[in-house]
Amino acid sequence: RKEMTAVELVRIARDMATRTATPLPIHITTDNKTELAFNNGARIIAETSSPETGRTFAASAVLVDEFAFLPWQEEMWRSLRPTVSRGARVIIPSTPDIEGDLFEQQWREAQSGSSRWHAHRLPWAVCGEYGDEWYTENRPSYTQADWDQEFECKFGSTKDAVFRSEHVQQAQELGEVLWERADTSRFSIGGDLAGAGRDFSVLIALDISVTPMR
Repeated sequence: RKEMTAVELVRIARDMATRTATPLPIHITTDNKTELAFNNGARIIAETSSPETGRTFAASAVLVDEFAFLPWQEEMWRSLRPTVSRGARVIIPSTPDIEGDLFEQQWREAQSGSSRWHAHRLPWAVCGEYGDEWYTENRPSYTQADWDQEFECKFGSTKDAVFRSEHVQQAQELGEVLWERADTSRFSIGGDLAGAGRDFSVLIALDISVTPMR
């Protein structure tokens, strides 16, 4: 997304090439902030994101970091497609953002088996540096939605939605339920209150004077 991130990815690649336990059969011939070149003709190039990213290259592998948060997903993907059209490997590691964006579509395709994508989900619990003590200390700092997105690899609902689409779907599947009236009042009111300012509070008022209740 930014030049600093691009430079950091090149630094990681440089460390991998120079700090291996077994020396590589190639060596670096060009070394600058955003490019590494090797004596066999291979190059590693890091670019900041833009609608034209990758357009002038023919790559054997492309890694798009945090793709879900790039502002030009559709345009950038159209630009990259010719770059990888000859069978390049494409890797898109990203924290999920919202349902319906291009990254979420690719994720769903990978899960359905309808494309050549392969889906890999890595929630916080698979990281050896995190544990119960870390969870207890850090979880209260996040809303449920933010925690799900950043650490559980779950897509958020669209920005203007109050309820997650999966919860709306569950409510639709439950359908209308006939309740036995316990008294003669017209309305029944219930609530699911959020704790300590986290998550959403939900209030519901049902007109129980008619069936099915609304």
